[in-house]
Amino acid sequence: MLDKMYQKLDEGCLGGVVFLDLKKAFDTVNHNVLLRKLKSLGVSDQSNKWFKSYLCGRSQMTKIDNVCSTKQEIRHGVPQGSILGPLLFLIFINDLNTSVELCGTSMYADDTAVFYFAKDMDELVLSIQYDMQSISCWMNENRLSLNVSKTKFMLIGSKQRVTRAGNIGVSLNGERVESVETFKYLGVILDQQLHFHSHIEHIVDKVTSKLGLLYKTRTLFDQKTALMLYKALITPHFDYGCLLYEVAPEYQLKRMQVIQNAAARLILTARPETPIYQLHETLHLDTLATRRSKTMVKVTYACLNDKEPHYLYDKLIPVRYEGRHTRSCEAGLLKVPRTKSNYGKMSYAFRGPVQWNLTSPIFKAAVNKAQLKSLLKSSWYNN
Repeated sequence: MLDKMYQKLDEGCLGGVVFLDLKKAFDTVNHNVLLRKLKSLGVSDQSNKWFKSYLCGRSQMTKIDNVCSTKQEIRHGVPQGSILGPLLFLIFINDLNTSVELCGTSMYADDTAVFYFAKDMDELVLSIQYDMQSISCWMNENRLSLNVSKTKFMLIGSKQRVTRAGNIGVSLNGERVESVETFKYLGVILDQQLHFHSHIEHIVDKVTSKLGLLYKTRTLFDQKTALMLYKALITPHFDYGCLLYEVAPEYQLKRMQVIQNAAARLILTARPETPIYQLHETLHLDTLATRRSKTMVKVTYACLNDKEPHYLYDKLIPVRYEGRHTRSCEAGLLKVPRTKSNYGKMSYAFRGPVQWNLTSPIFKAAVNKAQLKSLLKSSWYNN
């Protein structure tokens, strides 16, 4: 989704995103509609009967101390906590995007975003409004409902263009959807300029509190245990979504690096005058920039070898010249697309090839992902 946004912003467009919120999504799945969808996907009548027996005939009750309520039949929803539950919900909601004619969609379980980009403000609003009406009809047909109070709308674009746009918005079922400046989508906080200021602020707050806890208990652990706790409690916050937020301004990224440096000094109980590079070398700890570079290499390697996911693989174009065999071909270089603005340089279509072209042939020649991971792990270096 973000790569499409960067491409459109690079072309000078302004974007709008609606983050949909379904009311009790897993609990309101209609069994008859689900069974009909399973049949349309080719599930045999015999298997459909099995699914019907799995879904129907269940009951629930509430118990407080030794007092139980009367049993009530469960007529809607998929069993939560089960293996089949999430899969059946995905099958149920999978055709939601067929109701969307003009906009793009990003779907992950019940988290759905609908987005559209245009240079003309009227086209932007009308297109989103048109597809929101179609989505509302799809919800009614499938007996689901949107929580309008929790559904949010966000303008995407440069600060100047967003300011000039003013107080535009969209409505759903006659109710105006709230406009927001930031929104947490799949664990990453997006802002209107896609600079990830709020997300990095969130990371800094999280890891600072955990580092404080490690500081208070440092004397209880040896160096090996302290390093293990750092990797378990703090590193995951730096790593999650790192390829998305690495486009943030350098001063924001440095804030996180300062925290990692402080953690390294704490783990080694080093003196203040000890150079940072010595701390990283002693712990065999990559800088955060290096970790992000290695992650980019692993993602690009997987795309080139597995040809998946297609929305990333399609952006990787090998350097080729008709009728000529060049060193670029031998080196496995990728074509770096031309961009009109910094937004174009923020896309994976730009950053992926740039990082891959800088990568040593030793890593590119890895026979599988396990070997690549081993090579990257053993090649400690500092950016």
